[in-house]
Amino acid sequence: LNQISEAKAINEIRTDVEAGLKPLIINISNDEYYDTIEEIRLIFPELVHHKAGEFVSTLYAELKSGQQLISAIEPWISSNENEAKNLKLIVNSIKSGTTALKLKYHLLINEDHKVFVNIVFLILGLPLHVVGVILNYLPYKVPEWLVNKKIKDPHFHSSIKMIGGSVTIFTYGLISSIIFGFVLGWNYGIIYFFCSPLLGLFSLKYWVLYLKTRGRIRYNLLRKKKDKKLTELLKLKEQLFTILKDLY
Repeated sequence: LNQISEAKAINEIRTDVEAGLKPLIINISNDEYYDTIEEIRLIFPELVHHKAGEFVSTLYAELKSGQQLISAIEPWISSNENEAKNLKLIVNSIKSGTTALKLKYHLLINEDHKVFVNIVFLILGLPLHVVGVILNYLPYKVPEWLVNKKIKDPHFHSSIKMIGGSVTIFTYGLISSIIFGFVLGWNYGIIYFFCSPLLGLFSLKYWVLYLKTRGRIRYNLLRKKKDKKLTELLKLKEQLFTILKDLY
């Protein structure tokens, strides 16, 4: 009897916790279409944010828009089995096609991407990027290498890397600053201590911009060549947009 009461109490606590967490999480209950719904959120973030009344990409906007998408699409999937299967095929085709062309979803628009300003900035900022990499590569890579080697569960990788990276960058910067101070004078040591992490942050932003610009250039070249796979991708995205627009 006591065991039954304990099990009942645990189930009630679990139910209460789930009910309390539900407004704070994106809960996709349809296992069969879980990946499909998640990919739709990635393909059309601007659409779901618009429906949520949010145009700014914030965590709250992402949560709210995701919840509204799920509340609209899951009942539709249950009531429209054939259409839902077609939706799943379209999403899978967009995902595989985008991967095959080495593109990202946000690049799939019916016009060329502007890259001139980005290219000029990348050329002018290259020397600072190189310096930032030299000063910060070692403390940045050590935690990543240790985590990938020692931590088997990938779910913990990002958080541990972030914490470990912060510690190693600070420690490495402090030790390097002391060495600079002894060798070149304390003024140089202080300057190094504050400039090193700033240059590291600049290098990170620079690298992200480089990847985005490279993707835009690749997309523009494919579009200029009128690549058949890209043309098909754009048609599939338009089909998906039509379905979602009518859905909610």
